[in-house]
Amino acid sequence: MQRMPGLMGSIRARYATTPVVAMSGLLFLASQISIARILHGGNATATLLTLQTTFCAEAFADVLASLDPDQLAALLGHFTLDFLHPLWYGAFALLITARLFESIGVDRRWNALLWAAPVMAVLDILENLVHLPMIAGSLEVSALPVAFAAACATAKWLLAAGFVLLNTGLIFRLLARRNTS
Repeated sequence: MQRMPGLMGSIRARYATTPVVAMSGLLFLASQISIARILHGGNATATLLTLQTTFCAEAFADVLASLDPDQLAALLGHFTLDFLHPLWYGAFALLITARLFESIGVDRRWNALLWAAPVMAVLDILENLVHLPMIAGSLEVSALPVAFAAACATAKWLLAAGFVLLNTGLIFRLLARRNTS
């Protein structure tokens, strides 16, 4: 009896094609640029990163209290795109990694690593679900939501860094294999 490939095996076999990877990469890039423009326009890029990595409710509240109207508008405005953005970068991370796995011939037992991409996206959405109401003032800034959002953001950023490192290594391996062929 032949074993079923599982969801990640199916994605790897059917959808991790160069055109699909390129399309997901373009969606991710367009979304990233749009969010960056919103944040940069309000001088809120560094502020967002500070809020994402702040585990202390008092420090979080202090940052919010220091915002000027343009920064607040930019932070709130970026959420319009940032609830969809995780779908784009999650799909890209999944598909490019799956494509590289296929190109190099990585054993299927490593497909479990591909699940980190949707986990990363879900963590970002959870973070947004907590940060948006705190920044908008409809959820009290307190220890639990601040720590939860910061934990989600930190885990998301660690997974993103892991994907960058993994895919960089896979690309070098692919290039080395092509140079010896």
